[in-house]
Amino acid sequence: MKFESIILSQLIFTCISLNGIAQTENLSDSLELNELDGILEPRDMSSSEIDSVEADFLAIRVKKYSDSVVVRWAPSTRRLWLKASKIGYFIQRYTMPSPEQNESNIQPEIDVLVDGLSPLLPWDSTRWSGALPIKDGYALIAAASTHGSLEVSGDPGYASKHKQDMNIYAMVLMSADRSTLAADGLALRYSDTDVEVGKTYYYQVGLPDMLLNIPPDPALTLNNLVRFDGQNQVDTLVDLASTYMDHQVKLSWPVKQNRVFSSYHIERSSDGGETYDSLTTTPYITQEIIDPTTQQTYFQFLDSLSENYVHYTYRVTGLDAFAGSGKPQIVVGMGVDLTPPKSPIIRSGTELNDGTIRVSWQLPDVPSDFARLSVDHAHNPQSQWTSIATESLTSADTFYIYKPEAASNYFRVTASDTAGNVSASFPIYVDIVDSMPPAIPSNLEGTIDTTGLVTLNWDMGKELDLKGYRVYYANNKKHEFTQLTSNIVYNDTVTYQISINTLSEKIYYKIQAVDNHFNHSAFTEILELAKPDTIPPVVPVFYPPKSSEEGIQLNWSLSSSLDVVEQYLIRYVSDSIEEAQTFPLSLNQSVYIDKSAEKGVMYTYQLIAVDDSGLESKRSFPVKARVVNKKQSPRISNLQVRKRDQKVRLTWDYSEMGDYRFTIYRNLGSNVVKRYRSVEGGERDFTDEAKEAGTYYYAVKVVHRDGSKSLLSEVVSIGFQ
Repeated sequence: MKFESIILSQLIFTCISLNGIAQTENLSDSLELNELDGILEPRDMSSSEIDSVEADFLAIRVKKYSDSVVVRWAPSTRRLWLKASKIGYFIQRYTMPSPEQNESNIQPEIDVLVDGLSPLLPWDSTRWSGALPIKDGYALIAAASTHGSLEVSGDPGYASKHKQDMNIYAMVLMSADRSTLAADGLALRYSDTDVEVGKTYYYQVGLPDMLLNIPPDPALTLNNLVRFDGQNQVDTLVDLASTYMDHQVKLSWPVKQNRVFSSYHIERSSDGGETYDSLTTTPYITQEIIDPTTQQTYFQFLDSLSENYVHYTYRVTGLDAFAGSGKPQIVVGMGVDLTPPKSPIIRSGTELNDGTIRVSWQLPDVPSDFARLSVDHAHNPQSQWTSIATESLTSADTFYIYKPEAASNYFRVTASDTAGNVSASFPIYVDIVDSMPPAIPSNLEGTIDTTGLVTLNWDMGKELDLKGYRVYYANNKKHEFTQLTSNIVYNDTVTYQISINTLSEKIYYKIQAVDNHFNHSAFTEILELAKPDTIPPVVPVFYPPKSSEEGIQLNWSLSSSLDVVEQYLIRYVSDSIEEAQTFPLSLNQSVYIDKSAEKGVMYTYQLIAVDDSGLESKRSFPVKARVVNKKQSPRISNLQVRKRDQKVRLTWDYSEMGDYRFTIYRNLGSNVVKRYRSVEGGERDFTDEAKEAGTYYYAVKVVHRDGSKSLLSEVVSIGFQ
């Protein structure tokens, strides 16, 4: 019999026995195989068959055995698989340096295991015929797919053709996972026997024209790094869990920790693990499921059960890409009753004359596993429900009498079965007459920080029907208070921002409690809070100073700011403000006599006010004064007046030494002279212009720098026409 005929007959039997492999759509049910004449070479690719969206890369895994390291790879797309089937694969091995060599920057040793010039190719018919008779069904699929023998005859249309091609591609990859013969024949496996214990190896696989063993996820590159230890590698399924469901058990295990496996075998035992029955006739492959709570991905399997509360033992074995099996993991599970009774229906809730409430209901259907009824109560539907039935209610009960503690009352009726499943009726609200206000809030306190953030807090009331609080404020305790928020506050704290750059230094608060029937409590005592002070005091204002031989008397108007707690006087000579002296004053003092002032010295004075926050006013407008010297100096002598044209010339004599000036006094038409001009002390004459006709009167006085003065000289006169 020809090789092709042998393969064809064996393949038909294998596809029937492996019904459902790789989760395909039962190709064996309608499979019509082409004749094998002329199909010993891989088919040419058609552009319509190739998905150009998927990325091309080789997924690689390595596994340790006692005498070798086996390398397995799989093309990520059908396009890449068809291409590689024609041009083959090359394989390189990197022997990584030891930690000691790493310190010396030793480079890895590179060994070419399969040269790109003589690449690893799928087996041809001669090679496959050498493997006859083939009893491995997966190897038969590999042999047929290598030469295009799995295609359905006729023209199936583009969509069906594409689906068929993708199914074949999936069957091929599964065949390589489950059979070493299939993997060898498909050129998807290599056994490296030239390895040494203690060495670390890294493997690269690619096509002769490209390196494709770097997948999009860099973490997967660790799958082709291995430290050889001469031991057979046995992997174990990790974190298998079972979830009890109604007539079902859900098995789940995390994807991330079990990526070493490509499919699974699932078994169930009803005798505590003595014997097992297989739940999967073919290797089980499932999609990844995302847990919405943890956002982790899991594989899962649902086992349907005919009865609840029957214990089963489950054994799940991972199957890797090397046609091997990992160490299984075992969990127990059973179906449980998760179906609650039908919900009760509340018919009415009525306030009776004695102030109690009668709640009536009906139970549509009483299940065989009925356990009890419960009447639940809450003061609002968002709060926690509390069971109020003090005795056990049965399915025959249809009403319950309740003594309310508050005006707001919500009720519901729940039914429970023996499995603990509970169903609840829709809630009903029963309102009763309430005219009793809540208690006055207690322990109202508050603070204002330097930014103007106000925090108010108080003790929460104990009333069950408490709705919340209204908060009021005013800038004067005698003024009308304004509600701070338009809504009722349902907590024990309020924070809000105020402006602190105002003249009002304090702000006042009071609150009242409100219940669900809008009964209001009395107001709390008024809470007074001081605002942080940011405005300095108003500046004091000087009156004109007075001088005497005793000293300089200063009078002023006090600062109008009410929070002034201190004021002080600053004195300095001329412009020497850096040498100023400070004199503390009493709070209400508005007069000060500077007895320490030296005669003849001109002083400058300023005032500063300080408030209770330590803020200082600006310095007052300065005033200048000096001590008056009452000593009388000699008068001038020989005052003469002469006329020249329309001008008057005064001359006089004065022989005293000192720092002084001459003040000229003049008047027109009267001998009561007035201060007119002044000249320096070195002058002994003065010229004046007579612009009007009449008699001009003149006199001269000496004024010393120390404040002393002479008497006014005699008055002289001269007339003009």
